[in-house]
Amino acid sequence: VSLGSTGACAVAIDGSVACWGASDGSWYGLEPVPEGPFLDVEVSSSDDYACGIKLDRSIECWSSYSSVDPEVLSDMPEGEFHKLALQGGRACALDGDGMAGCWGAGGSYGILSNVPSTAFVSISLSELRACGLRPDGQLECWGRDVEATEGLWAGVSGSYNELCFLERSGSVQCNRTEELHLTPAPSGTFSAVDVGLFGGCVKDSDGYLQCWGPLGVEDMPQVEKPLEKWE
Repeated sequence: VSLGSTGACAVAIDGSVACWGASDGSWYGLEPVPEGPFLDVEVSSSDDYACGIKLDRSIECWSSYSSVDPEVLSDMPEGEFHKLALQGGRACALDGDGMAGCWGAGGSYGILSNVPSTAFVSISLSELRACGLRPDGQLECWGRDVEATEGLWAGVSGSYNELCFLERSGSVQCNRTEELHLTPAPSGTFSAVDVGLFGGCVKDSDGYLQCWGPLGVEDMPQVEKPLEKWE
C-alpha cells in the first residue's frame, strides 16, 4: 500500500491495483488504473499520479490530472526495476543491481542530472534532494542543500520537506528542508521509519508504532498500535 496526502493505492493478491480517496477528478489523478498485474505501486505525495512495477519489472505511470508533468508519465527508464520513490513531479527507481534511474519534470535541483553511479538497497526523495542507502550502510545524497550524513544507517524515508534517517543503532534523525516541517522524531530504539507530508511514524522492536505530527501541534498524542496489526 502507498499513501499520498489524501489518497492511496494498493496491490491486491492477484496483482491488480486499487486506488481510493482523492476523489475530486478535477485535481487528483489516481484513476483509472491501468491493467496489471503489478508487483508494487507508489503514489506521489500530491496525489496527482502513481507509478507501479509490473510483473515483468517494467514501470508504468498513470494520471487523469490534466496538469500533471508529462515527463513523469512518459520518460520512465527501460529495464527491470525493484523499488520506486516518487516526490512531486520527479521519480526514481532501483534496478536489480541497485542502480538508480530518475526521471520527471525540470527544475529538479540536480536530482535528475546528478544521479550517482552507486548501487543502493533503497532510495527516497524529498522536494529538494534524494538519498540512497548503500549496502555498507552509508548514505549518499544529491540535489540541493545536501548536508553530510555520517554514520551507519538502516533506512531512509522522505516526503515533501523532510528526510528521516534510521541509524543501525535504532535511533532516528530527521533533516528539515523548509520552515514547514515535522516535529523532532521520538527518542528511543526503532526498526523502521516512514514520513508523509504532515507526519511520521516509527516502529519499535516490539512492533508498536509511535507517530507524530506537524510542528506547533504540541498536544497531538502519540499513537500506538499492537504488534499483531502492524508486523
